[in-house]
Amino acid sequence: MSRYEFPIVLVKNYPFGTSNADLFEFFGKYGNIHQIRTNSSVPGTCFIVYKNLINAQKAAQELNGVNFNGRYIITAMYEVDKDAATRGTT
Repeated sequence: MSRYEFPIVLVKNYPFGTSNADLFEFFGKYGNIHQIRTNSSVPGTCFIVYKNLINAQKAAQELNGVNFNGRYIITAMYEVDKDAATRGTT
């Protein structure tokens, strides 16, 4: 399976100090998660990488605007720019 075949949900505005375990528990209710990508330079934002497109879409739709530990989160499907991601790799 290519690294681009897993559907990704972009999550913004979750509480600082939220652990990956908290994210797995909350977002895992919608399906199997392949990985969660966080970046300490952009607190409150992460990418939830699901194993199944339908589960990812359902999570993105149903969790957008939901209160997660005191903050209203923003969720959306993330589209990888495959051309930009593969430039300069030859």
